[in-house]
Amino acid sequence: LVLHQQHYDVLPITITDNPNSSSNDLLTLKNSIYRSRELSRIQSKEMHDLDLSLREAEILLGSKYDELKYLEYETSSNSM
Repeated sequence: LVLHQQHYDVLPITITDNPNSSSNDLLTLKNSIYRSRELSRIQSKEMHDLDLSLREAEILLGSKYDELKYLEYETSSNSM
């Protein structure tokens, strides 16, 4: 399981009066927001998957613990 590192795009500091440059700056900003949302979505899914895996492990550990306690009880009652 690899969690993605947060990546931030370098954004233009000023939006110029030049229409072409301004249009490019806005496109860069729009793309950056899109990528950021996509990364957030991926990270959210990864965290959800990790949470499910942890729950499964917790359930498995719980059942193994119960088995162990039962065997311990059986062993102690047989030795009496």
